[in-house]
Amino acid sequence: MNAAHLHLLLNHFPIVGVLFAGALLVWGLVKKEQLLLTVAKVTTIAVAIATVATYLTGEPAEEVVEHMAGFNKDLLHAHEAAALFALIFGIAAGVVALVTLFKGKQKRWPHFVLGLQLLHLFAVMAQVGNLGGQIQHAELRDTAAAAAAATLNSPEH
Repeated sequence: MNAAHLHLLLNHFPIVGVLFAGALLVWGLVKKEQLLLTVAKVTTIAVAIATVATYLTGEPAEEVVEHMAGFNKDLLHAHEAAALFALIFGIAAGVVALVTLFKGKQKRWPHFVLGLQLLHLFAVMAQVGNLGGQIQHAELRDTAAAAAAATLNSPEH
């Protein structure tokens, strides 16, 4: 296994994990079930840790793929910038989850704050994943470029 493979294996956990944590959080709020809320917070903390691990494997993964045919450095830079935002927001969500795990058990509003953070984090993570996929997958770039070109060339524009 090389660094690129490790990065590809790790990058799925933060994206799927944030969805899972968000679903657990909503379910726990609706059912008023403390155990579900606790699991959602612990999952969010795990997502934060996985986000750090994924971010740290990004640079070594770049070293593996930068000399391959079809490599797009501009997409890589966009992916890196988006990944930095995901790292910051992932850590922030993990900190809020940690604080609410110990301090916010009886109050509902910290859980709503965490829910909004998870929703935002998923949007950021999805963008990072999309950009990352385009780095080596020309079929994704071509589809995105064709869709953008079709939109720009439509009669409404």
